[in-house]
Amino acid sequence: TEVNFDLNFLQITAMDLVEIRIYNAVGKLVKRIKATKSIVSINNELAPGVYLCELIINEKKQASEKLVILQH
Repeated sequence: TEVNFDLNFLQITAMDLVEIRIYNAVGKLVKRIKATKSIVSINNELAPGVYLCELIINEKKQASEKLVILQH
């Protein structure tokens, strides 16, 4: 399973702090990824299930998406 977050559409500068936060179905933070390039990938790092992914820029939530991983 590979999930890509394309950040090219955002006006992000080198000074911005960008990260992806991933929460499980009960709201526990399970992964935090510092985004240092325009595409962020997650490869087989999460167990099958339902997750909430949040895009955080400079400590402010900019977007969120549901992520469903069915199997590896």
